[in-house]
This record gives sequence, C-alpha cells and structure tokens, in this order.
Amino acid sequence: MEDFILSDKNFKRSRLHSLYSDFSHLKQTNVEGYAANLTSWKFLLLDIISKHVELLCQDDAISFDSNTLVSILTVRDTSLTYIPKGLSEVLNSMINEDHTLVPLSLFKSKPVDVNGNGDGILRSIFRSIMGTSYCNHVTNFDTADPSSDDGGLIPNEKFICLSKLKDIAGQIKLLLTSNNPAKLNHLQKLAENNNVVKTQTDFDCCIQYLTRDTMDVGLNGDITYLLGSDGHFKGENISGLDLTTLETVADLNYSIFKLQNHYDTLHNSLNTLDHKIHGLIRENRLKLAKSQLRIKKIVEKQLVENQLKLENLQIVRLKLQEAKTNVSVAETLKSNADLLKKINKEAPDADELDSILQDIGDELDRTTEIFSKLGNLTTTETQEEENIIETELSALEKEEEDKNRKSYTKEKSENAEQETSEKLRRISSLFQWKTNVKIT
Repeated sequence: MEDFILSDKNFKRSRLHSLYSDFSHLKQTNVEGYAANLTSWKFLLLDIISKHVELLCQDDAISFDSNTLVSILTVRDTSLTYIPKGLSEVLNSMINEDHTLVPLSLFKSKPVDVNGNGDGILRSIFRSIMGTSYCNHVTNFDTADPSSDDGGLIPNEKFICLSKLKDIAGQIKLLLTSNNPAKLNHLQKLAENNNVVKTQTDFDCCIQYLTRDTMDVGLNGDITYLLGSDGHFKGENISGLDLTTLETVADLNYSIFKLQNHYDTLHNSLNTLDHKIHGLIRENRLKLAKSQLRIKKIVEKQLVENQLKLENLQIVRLKLQEAKTNVSVAETLKSNADLLKKINKEAPDADELDSILQDIGDELDRTTEIFSKLGNLTTTETQEEENIIETELSALEKEEEDKNRKSYTKEKSENAEQETSEKLRRISSLFQWKTNVKIT
C-alpha cells in the first residue's frame, strides 16, 4: 500500500506532511489548500476500492473497514511515520456531501436514492465516476472516534462505496439472469464461484440494493427472481409464473447446479486416482494400485449415475421452457387472430367490394382513353410549310458538308507545304555536307 500511495502524483513526499495532518482547520484559513487535500484523498480512496481492493488486505470488496483503514493507509517513509489524522474529515465529506460512501449501519436501515442528482462541482466530478447511485439522506454522519487523539475512526463500522456496490450488484443480477429464479444459497454460491463476492456482508448488501433500492430483483422467502417493469416475475422463457411455481423452478435450478458441481468433483477425483494408480504401478506397489483401481471403478459408476440424473433434470428444465414458449406463441397467435377479425369486420362485404372493383376498372379505362386523346394533340403543318422546312434542312446539311470539305482541303495543303519544306531542308543539308567534304 505504501508504494501505491507514494506512486500517486498527488501524494508526493513534499506534500505528505500536509495530507496526513489534521487539516480540518484549513477549511477556515486556507480554503484552496483544504479542498486540494480533500480531493486528493477522495480520488485515492475511490481508486483503491474500485481497482485495487486487494491492497486493503480484506475480503470485503465494496467497503472500507474502520478498524483497519487508518493503519493500512499509514506511510512509513525513512524515519518518519505518517498517520492519516484527517481521514475522518475526508470520509465525512464523502458520506455527507458527495454521497459516494454510506455507512453500513445506515445502509441497512435506509434505502439508497438511486435517482439522486446531487449538486456542486465536487459532487459532479464524483457523479461522473460512480453514476447516479446516491444515498443523499445522510447529511451529518461523523466517522471520527471522539476518544481518539490520533485521527482514529469509530470502531466496528464499514463504509460502503456506492459505485462498487452498484458494479458488484450488477454482476450478481447478470448471474441471476441465466439462473432465474434462484434460491439465495444458489445465487450466493454462483457469485462466490465466479469470484464476484467473497463475504456474506457483500452479498447481503448487493441483494438488499437489488431488491429494495433498484427493485430489479424480487425476493420471496429465499427465492430470488428478476422483476419486469410491471413488478412481476420476468424470465426469458418462463415469465409469468406465480410465486408458488417459482419455488419449484428454483429448486430445479439449484438441483442442477449441485449435481453439476458433484459431477465436476467426481471427474477431478477420477483424474487424480488415475494418475495415482499409474504412479503406484511404476513403483511396483501392485496391491495398493489394485485397491485404488477398485475405488476408481466405484467413482466411475457414480460419475455415470450422476450424469444420467443431471441429463434428466436438464431435460425437464428444457421441456418446461419449451412448454412456456408454446404457451407464449399460442397467446400471441390468439391475440393477432383477434386483431385480424376486428380489422376484417371493418372491410366491405363481397357485393360492395365487387362494385368498388368495377368502379375502379371503369375509371382506369376512362383515364387511359383520356391520356390517349391528349397524346394526339400535336401541331399539324400544311404541305407548303413542310416543303419549306425540308428545303431549309437540306441547305443546312449542304452548308455543313462544304465546311467539312474546305477544312479537309486546307489541312491537306498545309501538310503538303510542310513535306516540301522538309525535303528542301534535307537537300540543303546534303549539299552543305558535300561542299565541306570537297574542301577537306
């Protein structure tokens, strides 16, 4: 943790004395310095809980522990020890002003306002980091331990980071989507197996957030299920089930989950036994190898039986989904059939439709007739006018031919002149060459 803190550009060694002091008095005497220290600590804490929670040396992934936070953030640089004496000031601001943190004790009793918008520059900055999850009913919570003179925090409290809570809860909701509905134990084991949560506290907080604050998930006894916008059960292939039936489906999902885990365990055991038997044979310990081989046969038999049970349960679930799909398709067809009937009632009867079609046909024929007549409305010239036009056209054609002939004659004459000139130039050059030869 020390190396991580010192690598932060805001925690240069030259600033450690100020950052680690009790800087609460700066709020009155040096507002800019107070704000700078506060902002540096806030970004550091949010960065740790969001991306480097392993540095906190705890299993909880969504919160800071008041019992250990001060010691973990303490920096020992050469001969100096820096204890974060102003940490309570930072946490108080994050809880009461920014609403980026909420004490676990208050979270359990009061809901998070997921639609809170907040105000102010600092809150706007943190809102861009954590989204719209606010617990803005908290305004005067004090994290300082009144009995401590060294910046201690109240004991046995946890400070939940709402952005991390929202992220982890979203991952749990995604797991529920593919195992909907699910028993709480089933959902928690799924979250643990997928390294989403490690502690009961984290899981309980996420479930409370999903069921109480966002209301994306319903909870009936120990059965969790996704909720639609209408507040009823929502499932990809088995939506619309009543709560009693949900428990049956949740039991089925959990049984499949447990059987799958048992199958994986048996398969791993089989691989281990096989490796062990081959080792014993290589060492010529045949009696022990024979004993392990018997165990292997028993495990193989259990593996086959477990696989058959798993296949049967998966077939039941598939058929359940298929049955619900069939019902959904039938309901859709029925509603559309009713709609077609309603629309067809508004259509004309057969006789009226024939009359309409006849009228349309008559009008189309009349339109064609009118168009044909209008197309014949061209100007008709007299024979004399026609002769004049033909004579003028012939004169124009002859004029164009004469122009082309003159142009060709002129071009030919120019070419002849060029050829004559070129011949004279060559004769002159030859004569000059002969003269020069005679002189030489």
